[in-house]
Amino acid sequence: MDTMDPHHDGFSKMLYWADRFGDSTIAQTLEYRNGFNVFSFGGGFKKATGISVSQFNEDWRRHMNTYYYGYRSQKETYKEMGEVISFPLKKVQTAMFYKDSSQIAILGRLDKDRRDVSLIIADRDTSQERKRFEKWEKAIDKLKEKKKKTKKDSLAIKKKYKEKILWDKNEVDYGQFHPSLSWSFSGNKLAYAKYHFGENQSQVYDIKIYDKGSDKHFWLTKSKRATYPIWVDSNKVAYVSHYNNVSNIFISNLDEKEVINVTGFTKNTQIAYLAISPDRDQVAFAMNPVNGNMDIYTIDLESKALTRLTDDSMADILPVWHPNSKSISYTSNANGVPNIYTINLNTKKITANTDAGDGIWTHQWMPKDSVLLATSLGDIDSVRLIKVNPFRTPDTAPLTLRDNYTSWLAAGPDVNFVNSKPETIPDISQPEKYKFTKHMRPLANIILPLPAAPFFATAFTDALGKNMFGMLGYLIPSDMSKSGFQLGYINPMWSLFISRNMDFAFRPYQKAWLFDSKNGVSFTINNPINFGEYPSSNHLFYAGATIINHNVTVGKKTDKETGELIPLDNSNYVDLPIPESGNDGFITLGYQWLNRRPHKINNIAPKDGFGISGLIDYANKNLFGDFSFTRFESDVFANVPVNKDGS
Repeated sequence: MDTMDPHHDGFSKMLYWADRFGDSTIAQTLEYRNGFNVFSFGGGFKKATGISVSQFNEDWRRHMNTYYYGYRSQKETYKEMGEVISFPLKKVQTAMFYKDSSQIAILGRLDKDRRDVSLIIADRDTSQERKRFEKWEKAIDKLKEKKKKTKKDSLAIKKKYKEKILWDKNEVDYGQFHPSLSWSFSGNKLAYAKYHFGENQSQVYDIKIYDKGSDKHFWLTKSKRATYPIWVDSNKVAYVSHYNNVSNIFISNLDEKEVINVTGFTKNTQIAYLAISPDRDQVAFAMNPVNGNMDIYTIDLESKALTRLTDDSMADILPVWHPNSKSISYTSNANGVPNIYTINLNTKKITANTDAGDGIWTHQWMPKDSVLLATSLGDIDSVRLIKVNPFRTPDTAPLTLRDNYTSWLAAGPDVNFVNSKPETIPDISQPEKYKFTKHMRPLANIILPLPAAPFFATAFTDALGKNMFGMLGYLIPSDMSKSGFQLGYINPMWSLFISRNMDFAFRPYQKAWLFDSKNGVSFTINNPINFGEYPSSNHLFYAGATIINHNVTVGKKTDKETGELIPLDNSNYVDLPIPESGNDGFITLGYQWLNRRPHKINNIAPKDGFGISGLIDYANKNLFGDFSFTRFESDVFANVPVNKDGS
């Protein structure tokens, strides 16, 4: 599953099971074995609890529905908390309005079947809005000029014009992105974090800058595991960088690439959700220091003074500054569900602004307004926006549900021992360098007991899946010399194959069939490279050496007793020369570039993308073998969309 179900089905089932039947029945179910000494969950569950699994699932469904909808009915809906608005796109991961609301940066999908995410800049199209109004105005004037008006005409004339904001959407980047976006103060640049291949081909987040004026983007950081960018001024961006599980805040200069350390934590510390104050003197953020509690902090950019604002045991995240810099609204799980709270920075008084049952998250200050923009729980449609007054208070009453429907929440074994100090210190072995040969395990086995030629195949891999050994072959009981096998070893960088009577080539030749049995060994070195701009643009450089013995036969008929091809007489070779058998040794150099964005229909009919491949085989009989040649192979393809929408 990409994301967990909002109800966390499996977890609630375990708690309900423990509450209704006791923890011991879980162990009894897992220990059960049937008459064949085989584990059966259904049999063990019924023996331990007295009911079937299907009956339990139905009881659990009714119980959870009663609890969940009873809980929701006592909480605020999004409409009660504020005006609900939508993004100008259906499939949205996140978005960020510019301060004058004239443009939006959106992470989402223009095509619902795309398997990557697009970074889209949507500009308000006032010219189209004006044309739409003028078209409506002409239609109304035409109705007014009619001498005989219908009831429908009269209603249309009285009806006020319904304004609709129109957007001109342009994709400026694509791939996988971190949800944090930040507009520069002038609105001509956007800072964002993108997941890409960095140093040593490791996949990391780095900060990227898109320049709207030049329609180009560039990397601000390189292999820094950097996220949460915010603009400090027109030329500086602050962000969070991670190193060895320690987060710190840095500021980079766009021109000189100067990097300034804002914080200097050395122990396990996690920092997230940066927000610059309107006066640009402070940064608010959520931090999880050594104590393990995620709270809201501020840091003065000049003095580096750190101030802790919240101390709730539940996580406090997503700070949003008020325009006057005197208050911060944030999201807290203080009541078990994400809701919005506001803290007055002078009095340190905290006020709850919402009491949602589904969760609501602070997002940004609403441009040209005095309300917060908050986001809803993502559902099948998309994330929605809610305008929330940061000074409102919910009018909900304390939650009241009968114990029969809430006792499962407190179920589970006593785990107090986890936090108690052990009487003895366990022996911890010293770390050892990983050796794949010590962690081999079978991956797949196939046996086909065919009477004439039994076939088998087996493969083994290590715990990390980086090293694979394989073997396949067949037996000819009547003549074991005709049996065949292939041995192979593969890792991410190189591979080795040895084969006998397993590699064959067939083709028409001299009005007959040419059969080439190739026995030998091949060794290949691979070097896959992604240059970091787009995850779907991948290059492969490879080189190899191959030694083969060719046993070539040309014939039209087969021997009825042995099944072997009967060679043609030499006199039959009129148009083509007699093919030669012998040893063949050559080296290979090759290159491949495949650039294709992931899409649902790529395996059937790709909409876009292109590929280039080429290789050179070189053989010299003075060095090895019986043949000399230079062979070139190349291939290229391109998928060009026919329609403007890319289909």
